[in-house]
Amino acid sequence: MQLSRLNPIYRRNPKHQELAKSAQFNIYLDATFKSHQLKFKLGIDDPVLIIEQQRPDYGNLKVVNVTGLGKLPKNRSDTLSARVNALKETLKKLYPTLGIIDWKQIASQIADRTEYGHFVDGRGVNRFSDVAAIASFGIPYQNIGVLAAQYQVMTGEPVNLEDKNSTFQKYLTELINAEIIQEIGRLRAHRRSNQELTFYFCADYSLSFLNRELPGVKLESIDAFQLCPEAGNASEQTGHAIVNALTQLWQSKQKITQPAIANITEISQAWVSRFTQRWGGWQHFKKLLLLLLDSLNSGSNKNLADLDDNEKWLARKYFPMLIAESESSLPTSLSGVVEEMAQQIEEQEKKLTEVLTVQEQLL
Repeated sequence: MQLSRLNPIYRRNPKHQELAKSAQFNIYLDATFKSHQLKFKLGIDDPVLIIEQQRPDYGNLKVVNVTGLGKLPKNRSDTLSARVNALKETLKKLYPTLGIIDWKQIASQIADRTEYGHFVDGRGVNRFSDVAAIASFGIPYQNIGVLAAQYQVMTGEPVNLEDKNSTFQKYLTELINAEIIQEIGRLRAHRRSNQELTFYFCADYSLSFLNRELPGVKLESIDAFQLCPEAGNASEQTGHAIVNALTQLWQSKQKITQPAIANITEISQAWVSRFTQRWGGWQHFKKLLLLLLDSLNSGSNKNLADLDDNEKWLARKYFPMLIAESESSLPTSLSGVVEEMAQQIEEQEKKLTEVLTVQEQLL
């Protein structure tokens, strides 16, 4: 006989609240816990006296949001795990002393790469206080089912996970944001004002709240593919392989054909053709890349000036090294157009990511 799975029953336990109320006074020390959260935990409406230090300037700290990997939960497909590992290796080459924080179930020690866990090593530790950078992988959220049950027994209010404007969603967001701030704090940037430090947050999640929490912090956003082509999604990696193959054929002065590209990339000719269809087909795609290569080879920018916005975007996305070199010799006006276009695309992708993230958190 197969037994159906039973849902656990949660009951409110006032033990800690009663213990706190039994004291004459209490002092709570926490860098990210808000007063209204404390009152919620204690089940009180009494005013709370808040004493805090003036916030330091974080002008020496750069936080880079590495997007394009989803929210990176504990359970990852083999393909996603391979993309993440490739990104970790790339960042490790950039920063030999890189600190890595991932889910405890995933964190491991591989050769010279030691990883640490969310919630275990993201608070109250100083092991990262002498490194130049930390990379955190995945949105550090606790089990939403447990949090929902806790919230319901504390408030007596039913939790609707589909309501993105609910008080529970606000409560959940505050917990996530606090954990991110705590992990950034492991760099101890405020104690090393004479050093440039970097924190990589690798997941699709808006970090705009950091402007309020960390005065002077420099926020950047970059697609994982731009940092490490092997960390890109299937479409990005296909494009990268095709571009590299075309470049190889061009450099060796061989005939550039779809069968030749397919042979080098070990991708079927049908996939090569399908990939290029989104940009007007094979001939249009080949023309664009040859224009870029020819312009760099000749030292002239006249070919780049003939590109339309879609072609410039394609160059920016799949040929970042070439377009960066080209921009250095472009007239200011055209260079500005390319940069503005890239920013607009990033903003659109960021808005879409925010919507998807909220939806995923409510699932």
